[in-house]
Amino acid sequence: MRVIIDSKVQKELIEKAKRDNNFTWKQLASLLDVGEHTLQIEWRYNKCSLPHKAFKKLLQLTKLKYTVKIKLKDDNWGQRLGAINANKKREYKKFKPIRDDKLAELIGIILGDGNILSDKKNGIYCLRIFFDSEKEVRYLNYVKSLIEDIFETIPKTRKTKGKNCFYLVLQSKGIVVYLESEKLKSGDKIKNKLTIPKWIWERKNYLKSCIRGLIDTDGSIYRLKPQWSNIIQLSFKNNNKELLKDIRSAFIELGFHPSKIFGNRIVITRQEEIKRYLKDVGTNNKIIAPSSSGQEFLLE
Repeated sequence: MRVIIDSKVQKELIEKAKRDNNFTWKQLASLLDVGEHTLQIEWRYNKCSLPHKAFKKLLQLTKLKYTVKIKLKDDNWGQRLGAINANKKREYKKFKPIRDDKLAELIGIILGDGNILSDKKNGIYCLRIFFDSEKEVRYLNYVKSLIEDIFETIPKTRKTKGKNCFYLVLQSKGIVVYLESEKLKSGDKIKNKLTIPKWIWERKNYLKSCIRGLIDTDGSIYRLKPQWSNIIQLSFKNNNKELLKDIRSAFIELGFHPSKIFGNRIVITRQEEIKRYLKDVGTNNKIIAPSSSGQEFLLE
């Protein structure tokens, strides 16, 4: 039989038994004939109910007499409940956000520094977006707010051990399913040849927003030091050839004159066009993703 009691009462009972008898968690677990993790985490925080035998032993150890009501259940009641809950878990919240400038920018950000994981077999669905933990804290907070506005869901912030890297993570089947419907496939972005969704091409303001997201994550704007320090260049670098073709076409659509694709990047060097980019397209990441060469753009 299993004992069903209030979670606070269950926690108090276990902690008092340990404290009053000066037991370690290991000693108390051994006395109750249960694993230390099960006692300290599962039972203590009421993640599962107590066996009737263990409950009686805890009462003996604490010399307590509870007047609260308890319920007794068959040992397999949790399994039956689990089966019911498992069926409920198959349902998930569906998302269909408005197609606007904000969504276009977020898609650009995901195409740049995002990663989508969809593991149907193990029920894992998440979106991650990565940032430089030393230089992009403000930008991370901006993207976090952007996601909240679009999906009405607050992503969590995580830090990668041993690296200067933060990332936002959203664990949501509904959001991942939606992004996949926009052709943002799970897994390797290069192998999957991800491109800008068709609806973004329908309006120039959508294109501008999407380009902003891409440049803010995978782009650089910098002075050509030391030879031509008076010349500023915009660069976009990505190993996905299809995405490179897309952003080049998008720039042309907006009246810019990008270079041809060479290696894994394109550049814009016309000074008046870079000024127009900053004025008409703009940036929400004042760092503008520093390039690997360490060159920096001074916003003047």
